[in-house]
Amino acid sequence: MSAGAGRGERLGLNGKIALLVGAVVVALTVFLIAVVGPRTVRAVQREAAPLVAQSTEQLRRLASEDARASSEVLRTLIQHSAQARRATLADVPLELLDGDPVRIQAAISAKDAAMSHRLVENVGLLSAEMEARALQRIAATAAALDDSQRALAQRVASDVRDTNLLVLGIGLAALLALLALGLHRSVVQPVRELQRAAQTVAAGNLDVQLSGGRGGEVGDLARSFTAMVAQLRASRAEVESKREALAALNASLEADVAAKTAELRQALDGLRAAQRELVLAERMASVGTLAGGIAHEFNNLAGGIRGCALEVLEGEQDPARREPLEVIARAAERAIDVTDKLLRFARPKPAGTAVLDLAVILRDALRLVEPQARRQQVKVAASIDDRLTVRGDGSALHQVVINLLGNALQAMAEGGELTLAGSVVGDDVVVTVRDTGIGIATADLDRIFDPFFTTRGAEAATPGRGAGLGLAVTYGIVQAHAGRLQVDSVKGQGSTFTVRLPRHRSESVEGSSA
Repeated sequence: MSAGAGRGERLGLNGKIALLVGAVVVALTVFLIAVVGPRTVRAVQREAAPLVAQSTEQLRRLASEDARASSEVLRTLIQHSAQARRATLADVPLELLDGDPVRIQAAISAKDAAMSHRLVENVGLLSAEMEARALQRIAATAAALDDSQRALAQRVASDVRDTNLLVLGIGLAALLALLALGLHRSVVQPVRELQRAAQTVAAGNLDVQLSGGRGGEVGDLARSFTAMVAQLRASRAEVESKREALAALNASLEADVAAKTAELRQALDGLRAAQRELVLAERMASVGTLAGGIAHEFNNLAGGIRGCALEVLEGEQDPARREPLEVIARAAERAIDVTDKLLRFARPKPAGTAVLDLAVILRDALRLVEPQARRQQVKVAASIDDRLTVRGDGSALHQVVINLLGNALQAMAEGGELTLAGSVVGDDVVVTVRDTGIGIATADLDRIFDPFFTTRGAEAATPGRGAGLGLAVTYGIVQAHAGRLQVDSVKGQGSTFTVRLPRHRSESVEGSSA
């Protein structure tokens, strides 16, 4: 973990703490604004509303009482005035007037009574009007008082909210400071120290020390980390002590595995080669038995035909008749040559078992094909050991080398490189003929030693091209000498024929040449 990543995580921890405190502040602020403020307003209004209503009711009652009292006073005043007028009227000397004084007094009294009654009615109306107007003024005053009470409740709630917010802010600031200080000393600083130690351990350095004096979960974590580092140091020491032994064991195991793999691969290759050789030997034995019987009978017929043709030719002078007879004689001779090769293939036992210097045979065979190689512009290279001692038939082995060299030259009609090598490998004498010619298709490799099989197509039927018996006879001769004949080829890149013969270790060696 990098230092930048560590700072990011520490900022993240502090940020989370600040975010949590901020969320608490916001929640409390919202609570004060959305809950405490409206509740304070409602509480003030709830407490002030009965007072306003009670005051209004008392004012209304007082206004009604004042109206009734004023009405009573006015009525009493009107009555006293009427009585005074009646007393005055009684003292007036109505006798001085013309007319009936009793009737005049009665008329004046009636008139005064009617006027007094109207005044009393007017007093009642005036009292009702005064009471209504007073009640209106009281209602307007109550409404204004209610508005003032609501505004007062809002101001009180605002003052309570501001006071609470101020107290809350001061308390939260103090709490945040104490919390930050406590977290820094008890969590952030120990975690940073533990993080630096973890980075040191991750870098491969186990020599770290942590102060273990802290208590709580962080102290337990530090002590557990210290114990883990101690275990890691012990494990590393143990691993280091065993690493060299393990490395030596791994090297030994790898060497053993490589050796066993090579042995298994070599054994598998040997088994495959042996299987191919067994299959080929069985097939060659079957074909050889058949070819021997056919060649014996066919050889007699071809010999008779050739004898008859030669006998007729001795006494024939006409050129027109001699030409077909000569063709018959040549065809019979070719047939006898083919049957001779078939007989060699069918009975490949060597005619002799002399100790031979195979190097002499290789050099003689190479000298015979060098003129043909020069005509084809084929470069010839030879690497022949002088210790190539074998036991067998020199003429047959010479034929083996000639056949292999001839096939190599036929595969390089447009030039190339021919290599002949002879060497001693263990208890074997190994002869290798390598060319850079047209090569052999993979599908034909398993049939290359079959009698009458050729890879030259229609050219095999032309004179001088053979009948596909050269490699079959060669294989039979090598088998008769207790040897092995193998071929490796890639189409278009060339072929390599390898002959392995048992090496003879006697000091007496008889040279042989074709």
